[in-house]
Amino acid sequence: MRMKFLWERKQLIGRITLAIAIVLCGGIGILRLHSGTVNAIAEVDRVNGTLAELSHYVADGHAWIRGRATALGSLDAEALQRFDKGVERRVAQFRSLKTNLAQQTITYFWAEPLRENTDDHLVEEERRAYLTAATETVATAADDRPMRLRMFDLHAQKLIQTIEAMRDSADTARERGIVAVDGIVKASSGFSVLLLAFVAWHPVFGRTRVKPAQPALR
Repeated sequence: MRMKFLWERKQLIGRITLAIAIVLCGGIGILRLHSGTVNAIAEVDRVNGTLAELSHYVADGHAWIRGRATALGSLDAEALQRFDKGVERRVAQFRSLKTNLAQQTITYFWAEPLRENTDDHLVEEERRAYLTAATETVATAADDRPMRLRMFDLHAQKLIQTIEAMRDSADTARERGIVAVDGIVKASSGFSVLLLAFVAWHPVFGRTRVKPAQPALR
């Protein structure tokens, strides 16, 4: 009886030790996965914030430039250059944030909309087209200027719409990231339930069957 008791106790200790090891390893892995995903979502929020700032900057800058071109019939080259530098600086900030996010392997699946649909080169193309339209608007004769101003507005709207489309992609990536976090939490809960069941019912080392003693041959 004593041997049987010691064997069962050793078996129980083995199950508990293995369970603790699994909990520690699994917990560390899940914690890193969860925290990494949450941090990546925060990066997406920063990307979205940068794009929002860029969109407002373009809208406000265009209103000022258009008002000056309409009222004075001229455009300050230095002011237009400041506007261009402001857009360029914000685009560079967005590009840096996007690059940092793309280097995180944890975002490979759920951040795909942000990687695929946020091409900063499109913003660069629209920015150059907008600056060209601004210059052409000022150089246009007074009689033709209303038509040119409408074209100028269209270029501004196209630039803003390009930026807003990128924001939509960032929002989609954020939603998918939140779904990923929920999936990690649910998977962690399922893992815990299975582990408890393992500890409670599944023997780790197995049971040895004691064979009945056979009578000695005479």
